[in-house]
Amino acid sequence: MLSPASRHNVGKLKPRANPFEVLDDNISPIRKREKESRKLSQLGLQVHEKVTYAGRMKAKQADLRRKLREGLEEEDTAQQGGEESRLAELQNTPAWRAAMIKDCNIDKESINEFINQKKEMFLLEYSLAVKRGEIEQLEKVAAAEERKLTHAQQFLEDDAIIFDQFLKENDKNSVEAIKVAELETKVKMEKMSEIKRITTRMVSIKSDISKFEDIIKEFKMHKEFLFKLSPLEWQEAHRAKAKTLKLKSATKDKPKEKDKDERATPKRRTTTDSKESFAGESCHLSGMLGPPLDSRQVGVTN
Repeated sequence: MLSPASRHNVGKLKPRANPFEVLDDNISPIRKREKESRKLSQLGLQVHEKVTYAGRMKAKQADLRRKLREGLEEEDTAQQGGEESRLAELQNTPAWRAAMIKDCNIDKESINEFINQKKEMFLLEYSLAVKRGEIEQLEKVAAAEERKLTHAQQFLEDDAIIFDQFLKENDKNSVEAIKVAELETKVKMEKMSEIKRITTRMVSIKSDISKFEDIIKEFKMHKEFLFKLSPLEWQEAHRAKAKTLKLKSATKDKPKEKDKDERATPKRRTTTDSKESFAGESCHLSGMLGPPLDSRQVGVTN
């Protein structure tokens, strides 16, 4: 049976705190509240009831011993039973319970448990903070790598655009170069054809010149031959006429000498004109003297 004092003391025991409850981060407010509650309880006591911490501890120990003695006396007065039944009864008595917890301080146990829980929470929070720091570091590294990847992708796209522009410009330049080459080839072919045409014309002109030179030689031969065959009176008249023509031509050519110096006429033109004039003169002479005689006829006349 529990005594009234033990029942009162048992009723005063605080319920055990929930170990899974999240406690405050700071232990000082708890201790402060405990001190304030003890001061208030001390203020409410009488002078003779106020004791120190050592006195409270001794009073608790004396109270526990007293309860133990009372329990032992009650057990002696109780009916004698077997050792097992007495032992079971003794374990159920408050004296036994008091002896088991006589030197224990409930407040200290609760504080130690709180400190241990705080240690565990600190370790868990520390490990959690370390893991969070590692996660943040990895996230920063991943973000930096993503930025590098985006920059590299942007550079690659810019390079691709520049390369496409280069290819387009190169194609355009190649097309223009092909057009220019075709135009130059066309101009070259035209020039070559013009050169060929001029060359053929030069060859034909040279052949005509050689032909005309042969004709002039032949006409000169005919002229000399006919002049020798002509009468002496006609020869003298012809010489006088030639002198007068020469004097007239000399007087006419004097004011034109300056113009000749300023204007250089092509040699080919002068030669062709002289040839034509000589040919005309020879034709005129041949017309005057009659058709040319054959060498056989000349021999007969001689």
